[in-house]
Amino acid sequence: MPKFTVCVLLYGDFPHLAERCLKPLLPLVDHGLIDLRVGCNQISPATERYLTLSLIGRVDRIAVVRSEENILKYPMMRRLFGLEGPLPRVELTSWIMWFDDDSYINDPDPARWLDRVEEKMQGADMIGSLYRIGLTHNQRKWITAQPWYTGKPVPNVATFATGGWWVLPAPIVYQYNWPVPELKHRGGDVMLGQLCLQNGLRLVKFNEGVAINADAEGRESKSPRRGHDEDPIGVRYDPK
Repeated sequence: MPKFTVCVLLYGDFPHLAERCLKPLLPLVDHGLIDLRVGCNQISPATERYLTLSLIGRVDRIAVVRSEENILKYPMMRRLFGLEGPLPRVELTSWIMWFDDDSYINDPDPARWLDRVEEKMQGADMIGSLYRIGLTHNQRKWITAQPWYTGKPVPNVATFATGGWWVLPAPIVYQYNWPVPELKHRGGDVMLGQLCLQNGLRLVKFNEGVAINADAEGRESKSPRRGHDEDPIGVRYDPK
């Protein structure tokens, strides 16, 4: 049984990003090191062609969820996690690894890199590239209204693992029903950091061997924003 379930979100007409993201993962599938789930939000024929080629000989080892419309990031994430059909829930013995399509493994030996990720997870509940951002408007009120809020003070500045790539144990997803249904496209990474803070989960920095939200040169967090945009979750929260 693979220790990692890797979930990848593809979007739109960006076949070069799909290839850059998926290509290092396919040998890990072939060697039985990961289960792979791919969510497709309104992908183009060119992206579909690359995905179809990737599935050759691997149809029974790669699960694909397609939507002709862009249902946005977090609704697709819920489908990939099995929180809302069609896929079953991830095995509770697994770690879940998430990739946006502009993130990818850039270590020349993906299997060795995966071993390093496993080693890092021994001392963490979630790993990723850590950032800090100020909470604004009603986001702090939204946090205190969540079922995972435990009464700890909500900081003005939140620490979080950026949402383009991260790893956490599968049981956390199901214990906290994450991502929550009202979460659509922005702010989920920040609020997952707050969930960790409230519940004493260890959030640890790790971004070695992986390019996250990367531009054409592989620079982290330099990929241009594409497609849908909206206020982060909680900004417009109304307690009434």
